[in-house]
Amino acid sequence: MRSILFGTLLGILLPLTGFCQGDITAPEAFGKTIPELGDSEKRDVLIYLLEQGEGSLDEELTRFFKELPADKQLTALNYARFKADLPLLESEEVKVVEAEVIEETKEVEVEAELDPDSAIEEEPEVLWAEAEWDTLLYDFGEVVRGDTVSTTFTVTSAGKVPLELTDAKASCGCTIPEYTKEPMGKGEQGKVTVTFDSSKKKGKFHQGIVVYNNTVNRRSIIYIKGIVIDPPRELPAETEKSEK
Repeated sequence: MRSILFGTLLGILLPLTGFCQGDITAPEAFGKTIPELGDSEKRDVLIYLLEQGEGSLDEELTRFFKELPADKQLTALNYARFKADLPLLESEEVKVVEAEVIEETKEVEVEAELDPDSAIEEEPEVLWAEAEWDTLLYDFGEVVRGDTVSTTFTVTSAGKVPLELTDAKASCGCTIPEYTKEPMGKGEQGKVTVTFDSSKKKGKFHQGIVVYNNTVNRRSIIYIKGIVIDPPRELPAETEKSEK
């Protein structure tokens, strides 16, 4: 893996040697190279750089996670737990992160009141919809290959702003989501129905469905999982006994 990534990185950086003879630093040349990469190539280069560093991948992943805005940490956390096949967490279970952000905000407001010269201009309040899901993960259990199965997720509009689902996309063409398209006032519910076609799958499957909406994160992610098993073998019919 490392040799492949190294070859990819060399193939990208070697064309730059023409202007690296003192005219430009390596970091500057690298910065000019990054925009030329596609998302897939950027991930390959990132993995390569992480392997070259002294820290572990665990440490780097944790550092990246800590740099995420607080309102995106729960989604990232649940994505990692989903990949690790661990139970997803609700917002109430990670309230500490939000509490720390709130406390820091309060401290800034107090300092601004004590020192009028350092007062920060207040930004206009942005109102977002709030979505509460009945569950974020559905386990189909065993699915016989060739069968098509469905499940429905329920979402409740919990804020002052009407909740709107604007799109839903699955991570695999074998999964088709359908969703409520009408705005939902506070207390009203919507549905996202997910249909999974197992005809081209075998073994365990984990699929994520991104539901785009007008919440603060602009999206919610729901998941399905299960295991596709072979259909039962049909026993050969007994040969008819020959007449005596």
